[in-house]
This record gives sequence, C-alpha cells and structure tokens, in this order.
Amino acid sequence: MKVRENGETAATLKNSDDRLQVAKTVFEKTRDGRTIREYERGHMLGKGGFARVYLFRENNTDRVYAAKVVTKCAVKKHRAREKLMSEIRIHRSLKHPNIVRFVRCFEDENHVYILLDLCDSGSLTDLVRARGHLTENEARPILRQLVEAVSFMHSRWVIHRDIKLGNILIHKDSTVRVGDFGLAAQLESDKQRKMTICGTPNYIAPEVLDGGREGGHSFEVDVWSIGVVVYTVLVGRPPFETSDVKQTYRRIKNNDYNFPSDVRLSREAKSLITAILSSAPERRPLIQDLLKHEFFDPKVSHVTRRQPSGAPLHEPMRVCKWIDYSSKYGLGYQLRDGTFGVYFNDATKMLLSGASVEYINASGGFEGRVRIDEAPAHLKKKVTLLNNFKSYLQARKSAGQEEPTGDENEEVRLSPNVNTDGAVG
Repeated sequence: MKVRENGETAATLKNSDDRLQVAKTVFEKTRDGRTIREYERGHMLGKGGFARVYLFRENNTDRVYAAKVVTKCAVKKHRAREKLMSEIRIHRSLKHPNIVRFVRCFEDENHVYILLDLCDSGSLTDLVRARGHLTENEARPILRQLVEAVSFMHSRWVIHRDIKLGNILIHKDSTVRVGDFGLAAQLESDKQRKMTICGTPNYIAPEVLDGGREGGHSFEVDVWSIGVVVYTVLVGRPPFETSDVKQTYRRIKNNDYNFPSDVRLSREAKSLITAILSSAPERRPLIQDLLKHEFFDPKVSHVTRRQPSGAPLHEPMRVCKWIDYSSKYGLGYQLRDGTFGVYFNDATKMLLSGASVEYINASGGFEGRVRIDEAPAHLKKKVTLLNNFKSYLQARKSAGQEEPTGDENEEVRLSPNVNTDGAVG
C-alpha cells in the first residue's frame, strides 16, 4: 500500500484505467498526426495507483520496453497533471547505470505513455520472496548499487521518497536499477524541506510521519529507507512490519525493532542498520559516506563452497585475491585451492575448478556441473565473464601491478579494482 501526497492510499483510489483499456496496437504520433512509431502491447507487468505497466514491442525495431500507461481521465485535476509532469521531468533527467533508463514519453487521446528500459528479471521483492532472505555476500553488491543510485539522485537534488524492494529492479545484465519516481521531489537547495506525508508504510521515515510539525523532511528519508531495505533483504521481513498500519507507524516513531535470533547477522551488518535507523535524521550517515562503512569492505566477506549436492560446506574457504566489479557485473575471487568464482549482481554464483563449472541459481539451488566448453547457451555470457575475471586475477601478482590491457577479442572487458591484501574469510 502506497501513501499518496494528499494522504489517500492507493487502495482507496479508483483506477480509471479499468474504464479505458489500452489498445493492442499503440501509435506514437507527431502533433500534426503523422505516425512515427508503432508498438504492440504485450502482457501487463504491474499496476498501482493511476498507472499500469505493460510490455511494449516497437514494431520497426523489435525493441521491447516497459511502458507505464496513465489514463488521462485520472490526471484531469491540475495537481495530478503537475505531479505526472514532475515525475517525467525528474526521471528523464537522471541518467545512471543503476537507475531505470527513461526512454521517451508520448500521448494519445486517452493515455500518457512513459517508455522505460525493461528490467525483466524481477524485483528485489521477487528475489527475497524466493530466497526467504539473502546472505550478506549476496546482498552486498545489490546494496552497493542501490547506494550509488541514491547518491547520484541526491547529487542532482532529487529525493526519491519511495525506496523499497519493489522499486529495486534486476536488469538482464545483472545490474540492479531503481525505478518509480512517482513520489520523487526535486529540491531547490539543501535548506528546503518537504512537508507532505508520502511513501510506503514499512519504509517511511519518522520525520515524514510527523508531517510538517517538526520542520519537514529532506534527503535523510532515503537513507532511512535504505536501512529498511538492508534489514529486509538480510532478515526476510521489514523491521517495523505489523498487520496494522497504525501499529507499524507507532513502531517507526518509537524506533521499535530488534534483530531476530533465528537469522545470523554479522557485527558489521548490525552496525550499519543501527546507524541508519536513527530516529534523528541528523544522526544518520550521509549517503556519500555509506559505502565507507565496514559492511561494504569485501575483506569481511565469507565465501562458502558448495558440494555437487548443493549442500554448503560449513568451513569458510580462504580467498587470496578478489576483484570488486559489482558496479556492473559482480565480485570475482580466487581461492587458495586455485578455484575461481564470481558472485554475480543477480545473486547467482559460478565456480570454476579446472575445466569444470558449477552454477548456483539465485534461490541457492545447485544447477549442476559441466565442462566449461559445454556450458548451456543461457550461461555463455556468465562463463565469459568468469573467464575474464580469472584472466585478470591470474595477471595480478600484487595489488600494485599495472592494469593489463586484456584481450581485444574478449566479449566483455573488465577494468576492476583488484586486491590481494590478505585473505577474505
């Protein structure tokens, strides 16, 4: 359930799109009526408030997009129109690898269409639901990308105000991308404060719930929501969640949460969550300082090998070198026994021992072991990445060695941060 700026919830808003169905074929036209692009509407990807999101395929190019479709009768009022225009303006201005790419927008007689890059590997909600919760090693690259996206927004004076698992999408290239700027606001200065109550209940910061009584809210609300995301992906449920929204709000205001005994969390993870979930906004870490926290230091990681059965070995394996390239692909490493591995950003893992590759899916299931030259087609890109990680790690004898130029024929070329200063685990 999402709280809108006027205090109403999405559940109480009548979705006018029920009365105006989107045509199977949609035409993008110039102002003089000339058709410049034609799209085929596919299945619905999601809905909420006044909008629905569909799969759109551009007929001339076969490119596919996620199309956010807003019915015009839902934005007849001046305030609603201004809000939609603000969302479009803000999203269009944000170009970052970890933000869903805004492609274009257009309108016809009945609808406004916002075309976005398709992230068809689901959201962080889907991943956590499938897994129960993520390990810290799995969560770390995802959270790092989230922080980098929000840091970029803040550098452009934008507050997202709805950071949550459902708005953190997984792209086919294994990066995570933040979407849905329906509640975003752009400040004119770092002194400006927003007074409206908006957000999603489990993720709302306490100063938002106070409305304007305590001076409003600013960038710190996104940092708070990141803290809720960290807790949720590691524990499997939001820290303040109850079956009653009012009770959830009371818990948020009282900072009433704890770390469950049935989920093992490191000291570093608890330290990060505790620092972020401070009731006083001024006591929370600045977004630009979050990645300096020890939780994001790869040297605190533990790498666990899996047997062919998929059952994890309990003893941590020693890492002698690692490559932090989670800004795009994942974290690569070399174990003392000569095994190479990659934690990909979509929470899958791949291990290379000799000529054999083991693949572990995002749900932690063991997919099998094959010869590297016999890997199935859908794993070819990840095998290529694994080989590239291996090549760079093998080229490094020490952390101070020059960057290798790589092979001109490699499908994907890396320029990673390589470390050898001690073992991980």
